[in-house]
Amino acid sequence: MAARFRVEVLPQDVGAVVALDREQSRHAARVLRLAAGAAVELFDGSGRLAEAVVEPGEAAGTRCRVTALHAAAPPAASRHLTLATAVPKGPRLEAMVAQLVQLGCDRWVPLQTARGVVEPGAGKLERARRVAAEAMKQCGRLTPMEVAAPASLDALLAASADVGLLLLDPRGDAAPPGEAPAANGCLALVGPEGGWTEDELRQIVAAGARRWRLNANVLRIETAAVAAAAVLRAGRLML
Repeated sequence: MAARFRVEVLPQDVGAVVALDREQSRHAARVLRLAAGAAVELFDGSGRLAEAVVEPGEAAGTRCRVTALHAAAPPAASRHLTLATAVPKGPRLEAMVAQLVQLGCDRWVPLQTARGVVEPGAGKLERARRVAAEAMKQCGRLTPMEVAAPASLDALLAASADVGLLLLDPRGDAAPPGEAPAANGCLALVGPEGGWTEDELRQIVAAGARRWRLNANVLRIETAAVAAAAVLRAGRLML
């Protein structure tokens, strides 16, 4: 598989030359050791893909000449999938984000809960976005997973009235949830390590969520999120 690089905007014409940014130029030259003529792929997050070759080296950085352009793929048949979770501690957050990208999650929302112990600042969110971008390159996605700003439960539920809601809950129904009740996709909620409060549970259920138990064991935040994304994208919820 050819090395893949993200650029700001793909050109419209074959033969155009695109410069990689400093970080990707360094990776191409010093880590991958790509020589002139090496085949690469370029994407800009819009769903378009370009085949290209590395141009002869320049001090300013790596430049790639486009040899083929592929139009944006038609909209996927799967429905939009959002995971809103309490924030795991330390490196577990970045591992979760990378896996959600690979599994086809469209959006991750850091969820503010009563018992949450991690409040992600700007630096942590920026690292999560960099991890998501790298995972996108690695797994072959052409459209990014959005890493959203932190949201309160009130705000999230108010903005999600037209989607199917799933509440990940160790006391929920172990049966497959069946077909999504709304055509506009699915929002799956994963609570903090200390669990949901009774008030939060009542609020989420009152908004129309179905309580879903993935496993007989109590799962960590990142395990529940990744497992839910895998099951939903595998088709058990007809996403």
